[in-house]
Amino acid sequence: MLLRNKGEVTSREYLPATNYLFGISASPTTLKKLPSMLGLIWDCLVELEISPDSLADVAAVKNLMIAICRFLLYGARSFTAGQHNISSLGWSPRSERVVDGLGLAFDAFVRDLPSSVSSDDPFLSRCPGLFGGSFSVAYKKARRDSSGFSRVAHRGEASIGHNGPPEPEPAAPKPILDKLKPKNERKKPYILSPTKRFPKDHLIPFLTKGFRVGSKAHPRDETGEFAARLLLGGIRGSEVINLWVSDLTLLGGRLRGYLRSPTLFKEQSGRTRREELEKKYGLLPRTEIRGKNRAGFKSPALDGGHSATIYWMVGSEEFLGQSFARYILNVRAPAMAERRALGYPDHPYLLVFPKSIPHLGIVVGDPYTMGAFRSSWKRAVRRYARIAKLRDMDVAKYLGTTIHAVRHLSGKTHQEDGDGIQRIQIKLHHKSILSSIVYTIPDDEEIHKAAEEVKERIKSGKFKADFRQFATMEESVRTYAESVLGGRFRRW
Repeated sequence: MLLRNKGEVTSREYLPATNYLFGISASPTTLKKLPSMLGLIWDCLVELEISPDSLADVAAVKNLMIAICRFLLYGARSFTAGQHNISSLGWSPRSERVVDGLGLAFDAFVRDLPSSVSSDDPFLSRCPGLFGGSFSVAYKKARRDSSGFSRVAHRGEASIGHNGPPEPEPAAPKPILDKLKPKNERKKPYILSPTKRFPKDHLIPFLTKGFRVGSKAHPRDETGEFAARLLLGGIRGSEVINLWVSDLTLLGGRLRGYLRSPTLFKEQSGRTRREELEKKYGLLPRTEIRGKNRAGFKSPALDGGHSATIYWMVGSEEFLGQSFARYILNVRAPAMAERRALGYPDHPYLLVFPKSIPHLGIVVGDPYTMGAFRSSWKRAVRRYARIAKLRDMDVAKYLGTTIHAVRHLSGKTHQEDGDGIQRIQIKLHHKSILSSIVYTIPDDEEIHKAAEEVKERIKSGKFKADFRQFATMEESVRTYAESVLGGRFRRW
């Protein structure tokens, strides 16, 4: 990735990251990308002959980082800045994944940069304000502003990395007959098909046996197990990851839970969760970050206070209450105490890593991630398949063994418990009732079972005597034979 060496100190000879790598809580992959990113920034600074005075304010730093991001995304061959020909850098276009990874490395470096840095450092002396910027912000800006431009010609690109006014884009023709379509072709029909649900007979055995690791030090994967049990509330896996400790409480031995917006719900302090995370913990909501710690929140139906009750499967409240108490006392409390002893900050998230994993950059008490949950789930499904001797059981959507399949089972279970479609909509926090209907559609096996039950009722005489009955094969052959012979006798 180090594409050019120019200036009194070259990017290959000067790797400023090596002076500050100690103490940075980033993954090994991030640390490998960091020298490359800083070297590329250094090459660009030298090529543009940027003086320290020109990067004195935040706006200038932001514009520079946006320009560097554009050079990386679309190449530097067709860009010029003033009298400097940036094409001499020789940067060819890089994929968004590569640029995003480099940006994450830079932001991780800035976040953990020591407060006291040598004043004679050549990198900082050339760009003293650079480490006050965020590559993530510049990356979004560069992509948003350049989304409509070609990667080849860079037409219409207007930035500090482009010389002259933007060239006008040719207007795309608008076909006159586009709107003259039959009504039945304007919108595709909404097709309802049954969802794959987690096998109901295996759910409780899986939740109690699948997460037994077997080692003496850690006999159970307790965080993955408790996360899986919380799915009995019909919530999504990402919503489990977003839960705070205060979202669950014990009442009479039964677990009460609330699904709350990770950004807009107001805490007792009067601040929203976004404000609480920023001011009290120095964090951003997990819906607004990138990388392994991100967890989505798929806009569920919440009340005016940006909250909703979690409805557990009937009969599971006490089971979940015991699991919650055991997890808080035996896992989260010890993990957070060890975390504070190591000097790391606190956080409000419910699920945490119970131990440090140095080679992955994980510190004890770090918020549990969606990737870790998926890995834990996959191992548990395969472990349970061996225990129950199920050869055809693995993690697959078509088998109904994914994390989301438990939500599908929850919707069907509510229907079997007597809930109507509107109550199911409320319990699953659906904004559209069509989403709830999909969860209750019977599959082929259920339809076949219902047909067999009707057949048995017909045979047992539980239907009226005049109820429709179809002739058997034997009766049909006899009727046919009698009609043929009867006709011949009449002709004779």
